[in-house]
Amino acid sequence: MQKPQLTANAVKDLMEGKQLTAVILQVLSTNKVGKRYRAFISDGTYSIPWLSNANVQLATQLNGLLTSRQLEDYSIVRVNYSIVNPVNNYGEEETRLVILEDLEILKRGSEVGGIVGDPVQWTPGASQAASKPQAPAPPIDALSGIVEKALLDLETTSCISIGEDNQTINTAVLGRIASDYYLSHLTVELFKDKLSSNSSWQDLLKILSDVHEYAELPVRDNEDEQNAELAKLCPYKVNQHTLDSPHTKAHLLFQAHFSRLSLPSSFYHTDTKFVLDQAIRILQAMLDVAADRGWLETALNIQQLVQMVIQGRWLFSNDPLHTSVLILPHLDLPHIPALKRICNTNHTPSLLELIFSVGGKMEKLSKELSDDLEPTKMEEVFDALVSLLLVPLEVTLDGLVPDTSCISNRPVELNSRLLDSDWLQVVCNQEYTVNIKVSQIPTTFKRRNDRRYAFAPKFPEPKEEGWCFVLGSVEQKELWALKRSGPLWWAKSTQQLSFAVPSNPGRFVVVLYILSDSYIGLDQQYYLPLEAVKVKDNMGPYTRSTYVSPFSSAQRSNRARKSSENEVSETCKGWMEEDGHPSWE
Repeated sequence: MQKPQLTANAVKDLMEGKQLTAVILQVLSTNKVGKRYRAFISDGTYSIPWLSNANVQLATQLNGLLTSRQLEDYSIVRVNYSIVNPVNNYGEEETRLVILEDLEILKRGSEVGGIVGDPVQWTPGASQAASKPQAPAPPIDALSGIVEKALLDLETTSCISIGEDNQTINTAVLGRIASDYYLSHLTVELFKDKLSSNSSWQDLLKILSDVHEYAELPVRDNEDEQNAELAKLCPYKVNQHTLDSPHTKAHLLFQAHFSRLSLPSSFYHTDTKFVLDQAIRILQAMLDVAADRGWLETALNIQQLVQMVIQGRWLFSNDPLHTSVLILPHLDLPHIPALKRICNTNHTPSLLELIFSVGGKMEKLSKELSDDLEPTKMEEVFDALVSLLLVPLEVTLDGLVPDTSCISNRPVELNSRLLDSDWLQVVCNQEYTVNIKVSQIPTTFKRRNDRRYAFAPKFPEPKEEGWCFVLGSVEQKELWALKRSGPLWWAKSTQQLSFAVPSNPGRFVVVLYILSDSYIGLDQQYYLPLEAVKVKDNMGPYTRSTYVSPFSSAQRSNRARKSSENEVSETCKGWMEEDGHPSWE
């Protein structure tokens, strides 16, 4: 069998930063690390192993080639597009991250049968190794200078703090966030400088586009002209003098994703996948920074920007094309009148309204949509609709009960409207914990198939459903607690959010937000009206007791069920603005 021809010196040219297209390489083996696969590649002359001064990874959209076992060891592939990022520089040695974004398999490994050629491991200057003597190791003083510069950069960006003795290094919040999400220290410094207590979603989109992780987004020849044409179609203007900037291009790609615009070329599709793949972890880090600062409005806007990225729709738009019900498969603008009839309303219904109007009954959908959709498509719409999770909640408040020496767990009535009779007394300067228990899903809303991932056809990779619980004060515009959760239909534990009661007596309202990280139109908002009182001076030592409700367990369950039904009904009418957007003003 004739051995395939590999592209000579492709590895060398790739590592030297040259833009290569349609190069033929051999994948000697792969190894899964987290969500990505590392690849050991060769061009027949040079190879890049896993543990070297270069790290080759496959883009996540190529994972299916591994899981389906199409990409075998020793396979010959054509790499159509790749990205090379320098990770750090130490003298002449340079660590590089290579991401193979687009490839096709030319010959499977079982057909090749072994290594092509006699490749040697690539290192910087490997081609001149025979004629150039190896450089001596850098002196200790040079290494010390590199370390000192790195520490100075981290201290300048508030990622670490150095003690007065000039020996102690302490990690700061921004440093931990950068480490948790694998972000550059320059990115968290951007968050520190640009985020504010009232950052709008336009501000957040600009900050997201300007992060260091997008600095290597390629802007190819003549793409500034294509960016100019794309900018004319986007609803929000960009700086016309920076159309050759990778950050401006990222901003345009986000807008095109939300507006569902046609892109100029296949390269733009690949670049969009790269931008979206990075966006979620960047936004999660941004949310952590806002939560650490206690910025409620900014945190809510960030979470809703996450929803926009996942669904590929504008949230803040009057265009019916971007209403939340159209995230369902096969539904489009011509179906809006039928959806209005299902929900018995004159306005474009939100996703939440449609869920409760259908009530888990297929006949309610088919009655209005049978003329427009085939039975199989109708089934897919219904499956997607009933798979969206709305969970009845049981909430208790754990802490000191006024006028007693007991620490107890008291039930709290969740309301979407503020009633005068619902004020619950708490003690000034005491810490309380809100326990949010996920109860069993009502039968009509159980998943017909345990679908693990959110329905997000415009997002390039599978995304698990997730929820974000936020506790805060609307009056003070402060975020008091935040906790993320995975799919709630898996959850068996109670979500706990702690806060401190103000020192001055008086009434105050705590707002509980339950925000989806995948869907537009499922966010929920509840009020916890509390009254702070002074504790008596002669109170004895505190003891824990069990709070005894005046209702039996069956009565409490029935009251909770009816309360949930009433609140959801009111929710559909009132506490969501326009398209399921919770109001905090």
